[in-house]
Amino acid sequence: MLKKPSKLWLHICIFGSLILTCLGLIFTGYSYQSANDEAIQLAKMQLTKVNNCVSDLLTLEINHTIHEFDNYASEAYSNNIHIPKQLNIDNNLKQLIDENKSAFSAIYLFQSNGTFQDGYQLDSQQHLVKTAEPSIVQRDILFEQAFEKELQNGKAYFDEKRHASYLNIYYYLKNEQKQLIGVIILQIQLEKLFMHKIRNNDDLQGYSMVKNMNMEIVMHPVPEQVGLTIVEKRQEKFPTLDYSDLKHLKSEQQNKESGSMVYNSYWWTKKDYKQVKKVAVFKRIKIGKEIWIVASNTDLQRQTNLFSKDLLTVLGLLAIILAISILAFLNLRAYMRRNFAYNEHQRIIAQYEMEQQKNELEKTILRESKLETIGLLTTSIVHDMNNFLTPLIGNLELMMENYHDNPEIIEELNEIHLAAKRGQNLSKQVLNFSKTQNTEIHLININKAVKDATDTISLLAPKGIQIFFNDSHEIFQILLSKEELQVILYNLITNSIQAMKNHGKIFISIKKAQNELLAEFRQHSYIYKNKQFVAISVKDTGPGIPEDFREKIFEPFFTTKYEKGGTGLGLYIVQSLVNKNDWLLTFTSNENGSQFTIGIPIE
Repeated sequence: MLKKPSKLWLHICIFGSLILTCLGLIFTGYSYQSANDEAIQLAKMQLTKVNNCVSDLLTLEINHTIHEFDNYASEAYSNNIHIPKQLNIDNNLKQLIDENKSAFSAIYLFQSNGTFQDGYQLDSQQHLVKTAEPSIVQRDILFEQAFEKELQNGKAYFDEKRHASYLNIYYYLKNEQKQLIGVIILQIQLEKLFMHKIRNNDDLQGYSMVKNMNMEIVMHPVPEQVGLTIVEKRQEKFPTLDYSDLKHLKSEQQNKESGSMVYNSYWWTKKDYKQVKKVAVFKRIKIGKEIWIVASNTDLQRQTNLFSKDLLTVLGLLAIILAISILAFLNLRAYMRRNFAYNEHQRIIAQYEMEQQKNELEKTILRESKLETIGLLTTSIVHDMNNFLTPLIGNLELMMENYHDNPEIIEELNEIHLAAKRGQNLSKQVLNFSKTQNTEIHLININKAVKDATDTISLLAPKGIQIFFNDSHEIFQILLSKEELQVILYNLITNSIQAMKNHGKIFISIKKAQNELLAEFRQHSYIYKNKQFVAISVKDTGPGIPEDFREKIFEPFFTTKYEKGGTGLGLYIVQSLVNKNDWLLTFTSNENGSQFTIGIPIE
């Protein structure tokens, strides 16, 4: 007797999965703090790279602007001869402003004593227009000093109404004695330069900004922040916010060249002003006399969330492992039950198939037995009929000799003699078919053999059947058995007559196979590749063969005409004779009728 399977391993695996899950939870909790510190360090490293990139890019843009301005001005006033007595802004410099609207806002020309001479600025529609007097260019705290000694640039200054910041670039015009005769000032709008060429809009949880040493915001993603100090002026505008950490950040940035800090602040790019924990990296850069602090920050929670997500992922994986372990064993038990049921089902199916095969084998044996019995009976009947016809034919021939002078009697005796000979030939054909002996073959006229068969069956056809024969203009002489060919035609025509219920038309034709029909014959075998064929077709106007029966019509004893005495042997005999002579047989059928075509190779 089989023992009941033990559940020991099932319990061991379940408890093992629980222990592994608990250990995973302990390990995850222990490593979370170190992962959080690592996230801060990683954020600082990434921000340092970003901040260095912004610093270098800003320095490069300002220096490039100064260099480009010098080149344009030098070309416009290349020597003393080209400096007119009445100073004005050269068209090249106007073009410089027009081509760099994303950074420049105005250009002015002052005399050496500081008196305004000429100027152009961009209006609200970004069109360069002549201005009667400078707007805010004199707010640069180094403006007066620029007329006393040469400066590359001034310091940042602001237009509070427009929330804009500016920087003056100076170019000095001198005469042949190297005396100062004028100063050209290019006004850069820093906020536009920052927004157009430096700011990265892809990261909405972090940004870069620029401040001067007074902690005034020079460049910021939010224009309303420009001109504010990071603590005092912000506190005036947003008095309810907490600035304690920002005061500490201000002290750090004023006293150190570079550094980093984790602090609480707000996302000024949003309107809800919720306090968040940030990590910031800052660095000083020098532009002429101006010193700026470039700072980049990001949301620390966003960085640590990556590790929090990893923690949740680990916990989720552990939970999944536990669930999978339990489900695996439950599924294993269910699988064993299903597998047993499946095997039992397969056994029943196999037994059923064996019974079906047994029944089919019994049917085949019975069918073969019936064929053998019919063959014996047919042979006996045909043999006896041939014995009856032999003396009949002999007596008819004697009577024809005796009454050769009487045309009327001779005509009738000829018809009886012809019918008896056809019966004798048919009996010989049946005997030849029932016996496995070679049939006599002769070189015959296919056209005449087909026509004779058509004429014979036409005499026996019901009155409602019309049979038409379409002969070929080409005569085909082929070595074969005339009787076997006519037996095939008799069976095909008889099958058509029965299918049309004794009312319809039958078309019999003979021609040389061409085009698609020839290609179809040649595809049956390699030996037919280069052969030519005679095609003999029998076509009727009956209802056609149903699709369900088309694969069975050549099986012995298969018939749909039991009530009319059908035996199911007609098409079986046709296919047997076709295969015996290595001919080809094709058929098509639809609701308008059926057509059988015999292909006989031409030697």
